[in-house]
Amino acid sequence: MDSEKMKVLKMLEEHKITAEEAARLMQSLGTEPSGGVSSSVTGPSGGAADTVPVSNSRPSDVAGPSGGSPAPRIDFENFGAEMGRKFDSLARDWEPKLRKITEKVVEKTVAAADKISRTIAEESAAYAARTSASPTGGSVTSSAFSADGGGNFDASVLPGDELSLEGFNGDVTIRGYNGDKMTIKAVSKSARPGVSMRLVKRGKKYMIDYDPGDFEKMAFDALIPERMFSAVNISTSNGLISVTSLKSANARITNFNGPIHAERVDFAYMEMSSVNGAVTARDTEFDAYSDYVWNIETSNAEISAGLPVGARLGYHVKVRATLGSIRVGLGSLNYIGSDAYNIEAKSIGYDTASKHVKLALETSNAEVRIN
Repeated sequence: MDSEKMKVLKMLEEHKITAEEAARLMQSLGTEPSGGVSSSVTGPSGGAADTVPVSNSRPSDVAGPSGGSPAPRIDFENFGAEMGRKFDSLARDWEPKLRKITEKVVEKTVAAADKISRTIAEESAAYAARTSASPTGGSVTSSAFSADGGGNFDASVLPGDELSLEGFNGDVTIRGYNGDKMTIKAVSKSARPGVSMRLVKRGKKYMIDYDPGDFEKMAFDALIPERMFSAVNISTSNGLISVTSLKSANARITNFNGPIHAERVDFAYMEMSSVNGAVTARDTEFDAYSDYVWNIETSNAEISAGLPVGARLGYHVKVRATLGSIRVGLGSLNYIGSDAYNIEAKSIGYDTASKHVKLALETSNAEVRIN
């Protein structure tokens, strides 16, 4: 690709020009009455799109509209109006394609930024509420930590309790076991001397209470009862979230700029989301509940789900992979609708199955794989 086309792509990436202007300019640079080379572009449905001529000459060497003297070199600072007059008809076919792709990318980027903004606001409000309210039950098992250290929190868990672990700039690892005691190891890096954190229980919810402004890093490694918690909320950023051998009626797992790995989990209702991180669910267990609703979402990274199969399980699957690919390995599915980026399917025996699983998976610029 010659330097002029690279300039066009860079200007489009930096939002200095619109998709329409980019389409017009790319057509002008790629049109040559004779001696050019053609290249086929795959359309959104997987078939071949219109053939786009690719020029081997510099813009100054391309013949003018009548085939006479060479056209003048384009002024990249003021090309918009001129290209609009000369190449309207040439850009007509490609402008909708460029616009559609651009709109999809912008839509996913805006959605990710909005999610981050909402989560930051929610976390700030939650901490303000915690610090203004008086504790309602529960005990503090440890408090002040050294600047670059950490510590262990221990507590007994009752059936129906809840757990919330919110880290940042570090990993959060959760492992379930057959017992009723909980041990949480916190690894932190403080931003100033004299900071502290504590394990508190308000109502039925356990949480590590700290001011995020006091720390540069907060990571957790927890060994918890695998069946006791009715709800778990796990989050971090710039790190890995790993959850193994855990059952709960409700689970919310959120990561920003990091992957999520879940193995041998059994959650009735689950929201799992990441930004710029792959999401993997392996050896999933749908045993403890009769109805499941799972929503898994990320961007710029793949989703891989290993799901159990059998006559007792009925799946209703919705998958979207914007500018990516989809592979579904579940058998006996009735496809309700599908296109290049979307699939909706239902198990043939869904209505008669003893367990129902509603599964929604979405990513962008990457692949979604089921089994």
